[in-house]
Amino acid sequence: MLVDREKCVGCGQCVPYCPCIAIHMDEKKKAVIDLERCYECGICLLVGSCKFDALVYQEMSGPRLTRYYYNNVLVKNPVTGMTGRGTAEMKTNELTNKYAADEVGFGIELGRPDVGANFRDVQLITMALAGIGIKFDAGAPTTLEMEDPSLGTFPEAILDERIICSIVEFKAKTTMLPRIIDVLRKVEQKIDTVFSVDMVSRAQVDGSLPNVDIVKSLGVTVRPNAKTTVGLGRANV
Repeated sequence: MLVDREKCVGCGQCVPYCPCIAIHMDEKKKAVIDLERCYECGICLLVGSCKFDALVYQEMSGPRLTRYYYNNVLVKNPVTGMTGRGTAEMKTNELTNKYAADEVGFGIELGRPDVGANFRDVQLITMALAGIGIKFDAGAPTTLEMEDPSLGTFPEAILDERIICSIVEFKAKTTMLPRIIDVLRKVEQKIDTVFSVDMVSRAQVDGSLPNVDIVKSLGVTVRPNAKTTVGLGRANV
């Protein structure tokens, strides 16, 4: 994003809307955008914070376009063919039957709006997981950005591009849970951002969640907040 200095009146209304704190007012009381920090998400413009049309998209090419397509959720990414950073299937298992009873789904979310991440952070996790045989969701946006999904690597040109968040999606047999948790514990010491781990589990007939019991036995604190699908689509027979 850029600021049209001729149109900017220095009202400062755009400043609080920037998720990466990239906008500040200079000594001339004009808005300035730190292009190194800017996600190119367009939020400052899309929320209508500027009443004087002083915020404009800059011309972008090469690796920087990755920021624009990956962070602006209203724009279809030409690489992934979709908007957003995750798949809907993670939340609709009663319709898709994507995760079997003896499987566990994962969504590893790196970064948050005010912290951010880059694909170098993501690659540290994906390479470590690929090393134990994890196969990433072929249709997930993060996987589609990879250069070699079997190795968990990304194109060198985009490794340092800033992104708001990336979701690494995959599933594995429940028996793999201890190895996955071990890998994540080791690699978290190398990650220069925050990340959270979403775990998709199917409840058993008696209502129990064996996957949750397993990770708890490994010393992992499971937060009580969750999304529960209740089968309002169709019967999964």
